Amino acid sequence: MKAYSQDLRQRFLRAIDAGASQGEVAETFAVSRATIKRYTQQPCYLLRNWVTCLLRETLRASYSEGRS
Repeated sequence: MKAYSQDLRQRFLRAIDAGASQGEVAETFAVSRATIKRYTQQPCYLLRNWVTCLLRETLRASYSEGRS
């Protein structure tokens, strides 16, 4: 089984960050929901673009704190 390209992985994550559901992203890019779930749960240090990942995690945390 081949790994997806880094560009495609980033497109998955951008679509999720834009508000698409995991199911919508899986259907759009013709991959399984499990793949999308795995990529969204990966720790930042496993991704090549860790700065973007850390920023995304920071934004999610601040958004979650604002909602409570």
